[in-house]
Amino acid sequence: MDDHEHDIHLECDSDDCASGKRNRYYAGKRMRPASFEVEQAYQVERRRLLNRAIHGWGVVYGFALHYEQARAGDARARNPDPTPAAIRIGEGLALDEAGRELVQAGKRLLTASDVYMSKEDLDWLRANPGAAGAPAATPSKAVGTAAQPAEACWLLKVHYAERKGGPVRVRDDCSCERAEWDYLCETVRYSVERADAGQCKGGHPCELTCLCTADDPCDPHADPLGRGSHQCMSRYLSRLDPHAEHIDMAKDGAQLRFDRANAITLARVGLRWNECDAAEFTAILDGWDARRLVKRNDLLFDLIRGCDLTRISKVSWSDWHRRPALVEWKEFAAYFEAGSGKEFTVTFSGPVQGATVQADCFAMSVVTAEASGWGQVHRVPIAGVLRSRPETGDPDDSTRSVTLILGAEWVGGELAKDKTYSLFSNGSSTVEIEVRSDFILDMRGQAVDGSPIGAQAAPTGNGSPGGRYLSTFRVKTRPRPNGDN
Repeated sequence: MDDHEHDIHLECDSDDCASGKRNRYYAGKRMRPASFEVEQAYQVERRRLLNRAIHGWGVVYGFALHYEQARAGDARARNPDPTPAAIRIGEGLALDEAGRELVQAGKRLLTASDVYMSKEDLDWLRANPGAAGAPAATPSKAVGTAAQPAEACWLLKVHYAERKGGPVRVRDDCSCERAEWDYLCETVRYSVERADAGQCKGGHPCELTCLCTADDPCDPHADPLGRGSHQCMSRYLSRLDPHAEHIDMAKDGAQLRFDRANAITLARVGLRWNECDAAEFTAILDGWDARRLVKRNDLLFDLIRGCDLTRISKVSWSDWHRRPALVEWKEFAAYFEAGSGKEFTVTFSGPVQGATVQADCFAMSVVTAEASGWGQVHRVPIAGVLRSRPETGDPDDSTRSVTLILGAEWVGGELAKDKTYSLFSNGSSTVEIEVRSDFILDMRGQAVDGSPIGAQAAPTGNGSPGGRYLSTFRVKTRPRPNGDN
């Protein structure tokens, strides 16, 4: 026996071999059912180990949810029976904390009677028949007509499940018959669970923690460009257990077992105890933020590129942005004339929260040359903003474009045609228009990615929320009223 074989023997010195046992084939080996079970268990457990160690856990894709209202029966219709409220769940794939694949191959209509609920939760709901929802910070997300008392929070979860199939009769050597099942169908089981308010806020905090203790100090002289990330990851990964998470396979009837412990939350839902003495769905309160996600490689690269962010898609003065040639005075002045149809307007690639778009999100400055060569900065007063109405399908409190309203006295004093002198009269001027994108939030609560790219006016975006959009151009000297400069 060489050293390598000796090491393996020391680690796997029993039939259990927790690190992973697989068949060793040799001529004349007799394969028994236990041998095939070893082979199958090795392949399955190794795959699940890699799933939980590399991919993590959560929803991979799918499991789209749609709430369907209850409908009363109609004796004159083809189906006179009433239809209970239900949630339609689409095809989906998820990985649980044990590394198992949760696959739903087709759409499924789920009523409250189809989901598992603990006896404690059923008793609570029966005792609180009006508790239809959860504390909702964003009521606009609710789909349906659920009330939302603060004392209830219900989470719709999906679990890994196994169902026995293919009943067979087996005759032993002693001619005794027994019943067996030919295969296991890997499927999913749904549950609804009452949770505390802290689990109903949506979103998921950072799990990566970097703790430095007196017993295990960090190196304060680590490479600052690396932000000490290698130390942090090493500490975090050393605390993880490569073995399977706790598995609690509970029986649900004669043929089905499901894991109650390692569930994946899909949504916050409304639930009530109805007049028919049964639980009933009332709404989908949050079908997105409540989910934990497995971030696929393509999604990670899209996140790096900022594909989830709203950007500045257009500015009305884009032809002037950073161009070498001076802007003609008449061209520039037209933007301040009533009825000209020309205005200083910023357009976004998606809807943004109208309440966050205020006058202080913008700044306009005019830089004129002094005799000494210094540039004198004059801040143009912005009196307000005019927001566009929501487009079809956009939320009621959103906007997609904003027009600057400049102070009337400043416009009249500096750009009126009958004025003989203004700050634009002493040579060419530089105009700077700034958009403070950190102040402007889209409908997902993310700051608009307003960082400009090179010489192009729009679209903006460097892949990070927020930023300062600065557009500059130069304007020719204003002619005097008689036409002479």
